[in-house]
Amino acid sequence: KPYVDIKFWAQEKLFLVTNLSTQQGVVDSLGKEIIPCKFDHIKRPGEGFFAVKSLEERKYGYVNDQGELQVACKYNVADAFENGVAIVRKYNRGMGLINKYGAEIIPLKFSRVKVLADGQIAAKDKLDKVHYLKVVYHNGIARDVNCVSDQDAYFDYLRNGK
Repeated sequence: KPYVDIKFWAQEKLFLVTNLSTQQGVVDSLGKEIIPCKFDHIKRPGEGFFAVKSLEERKYGYVNDQGELQVACKYNVADAFENGVAIVRKYNRGMGLINKYGAEIIPLKFSRVKVLADGQIAAKDKLDKVHYLKVVYHNGIARDVNCVSDQDAYFDYLRNGK
């Protein structure tokens, strides 16, 4: 198939390819198509899931490493999966956290969400209050969060890394 652009993801041993219609897809090192060229944008994978931007909805969702749509394309912003969760955003609602099944672990109502080095989540609400949360896993799947503490020190964390 003719491609106008090819980008190699060395760590994953995959190629991000763009066809003549500027649609993106992914092929492996043997040239086998993993994800067909039918997306507006594909981000580097995280934990076997690719954030993909649909041509029709112009929103992001997630495709697994078998090329199957796992999470519907309904987010304006979608980050890579890390520790079984991904940060997502809808402009009219806010930011939150989903699991690999698309379930909202943290509702999309926060102005900022950040995964911290210790695995905790800092979620800043629209009143600038910061909630520190810990993801709860059941049978290896992120299912819920527990509140660890509520503090107003989020920007101190960003500035100082503590």
